[in-house]
Amino acid sequence: MAAYNIGSGINVVELIALTGMCKSRSEIRRLISQKAVTLDGEVIKTHEFTLQNPGILKIGKRRFVRLFI
Repeated sequence: MAAYNIGSGINVVELIALTGMCKSRSEIRRLISQKAVTLDGEVIKTHEFTLQNPGILKIGKRRFVRLFI
């Protein structure tokens, strides 16, 4: 599992784009609208979500990222 150190208040779309886990930002927004992105088991419902806490970000079924602040 990949691990990243992030700053507090980063947008979820920006973070996933920086990790390279998705091909494009539009794919990230599509996955969020399909409720395929979760942070510690909680579904991220909007692409305007900002990350405040560390945790495990799940993208789809098989992509995981551990986040540290």
